[in-house]
Amino acid sequence: MTPPDNYGEKPKPLTAQDKAKWNKFIGFVEANNMKNNPILDQRNKQVGLSLLQKFNLANPKDALPTDIIPKVQQELQDYRTNLVNQWKAGRIAPIEGVKTEGDLMSGISKVDGWPGTKTLSSRFPTAQITIVTPEGKQVKDYGTDMAAYDKAQGITGSK
Repeated sequence: MTPPDNYGEKPKPLTAQDKAKWNKFIGFVEANNMKNNPILDQRNKQVGLSLLQKFNLANPKDALPTDIIPKVQQELQDYRTNLVNQWKAGRIAPIEGVKTEGDLMSGISKVDGWPGTKTLSSRFPTAQITIVTPEGKQVKDYGTDMAAYDKAQGITGSK
């Protein structure tokens, strides 16, 4: 058997649009009263995958492939790693309730490809900037494009 052409390549990072679609999916999970429902962790029931299928049917323009799950988990792990590094270096403001690095994003899933309670409770961060001028307030919404937000803020070293 011949491996695929892209065998061994690192998967492409999720786009800001992928992350926004994921956040919309998590809203769908919440709207269906499934957030933190223990049935999501019963692998033989496959409820998380069923929710994804229902979301895709209801939102064809925002449909997500099932292989996005481990990518989401990895991106959230990477975001947490960067956040921990920024926190340790004193580059972020103190966060209420955070005393150790273990307190930072402690509820995210390991990378296992399973849409359980932890995965289906995790959203990607979003950002906005409000600029106040004599003419009034101006809001710049970056959505899930944290790289653009960080660049605008002069922050380096984040994903």
